[in-house]
Amino acid sequence: MWGSALASLGLGVVLSEAQHHALLAIAVVIALWLAARRARSLGRWRYAVATALGCALLVGAHLAGEVAALSAAGVAALLAAGIAEQRHRRRAGGG
Repeated sequence: MWGSALASLGLGVVLSEAQHHALLAIAVVIALWLAARRARSLGRWRYAVATALGCALLVGAHLAGEVAALSAAGVAALLAAGIAEQRHRRRAGGG
């Protein structure tokens, strides 16, 4: 799944498997760091927990051999967390 996503961006041929692993690790670390930072400012951790769940599903999908259903669930969790957080910020007037 990642290979086809990267290929659609023109990066599929450019990245080796080791580079793909590094990119995934960097993306997960940044997502978790930003989620924790935003959770502290909002005072609500549910969005950070959903982000962590999404990251865990993506990493799990990768470790299990690119299981498409797990990858899709991880992406859905990340999207849902981001959308819910933005809606909360807008309602709270912070956004």
